[in-house]
Amino acid sequence: MCDILTYKETMGGEKVLKHYLKVCFKMMGTHVITAIFSFMLCPLIFLALLSSRFGWILMSVATSIGYAIMVYSCAYKVADKDIKVYSTNKPYILKGIVLAIPTLLVTLVLTCVYDFTFAHQFADYDLQMKTQLVGRSLFLGWNFMFEGFRVGVGGAVSTFYWVLSYALMPIASFLGYWAGMNRYDFGYKFFSAFVYKKPENK
Repeated sequence: MCDILTYKETMGGEKVLKHYLKVCFKMMGTHVITAIFSFMLCPLIFLALLSSRFGWILMSVATSIGYAIMVYSCAYKVADKDIKVYSTNKPYILKGIVLAIPTLLVTLVLTCVYDFTFAHQFADYDLQMKTQLVGRSLFLGWNFMFEGFRVGVGGAVSTFYWVLSYALMPIASFLGYWAGMNRYDFGYKFFSAFVYKKPENK
């Protein structure tokens, strides 16, 4: 009897782990896809403006908003599935933040690699240049949505850049999951305020 209960608990634990791996990698995929599309499309769309620092900042304002919307939408869909009556994955308010943790860990690792390649002095100058190129490319490519906020301030990685890198995803994911849990559509509420007129009080 105990063996059967232990087996069921183990299988249940594996199912939960599989679910979290699935949704967390789905969120990470959202990050990667947004970074790739930002890198491939946005420089073409904003080509005429990228000769100035303001153009880079304008591009990253657009990509950051798009990124937040994509993350929000991903978390909303996860919550929408969790609240189904037949779902075995019960929703809870902090799950939106949990979804972002693996992606933030990758960001942290790439930040450490980027910092190490520029802070550490190699005996071989050629090796140092190659290492810096790889570390820089991985870090900036991963965060390309925010690249304009680096280029636009003279190439420095500013505090605002760090805030976007580490805070935008968990905030957007939290709001998206919360909205999904409560079936609250921010977009509908926002646009309906412009489309529909409020009745006048007589």
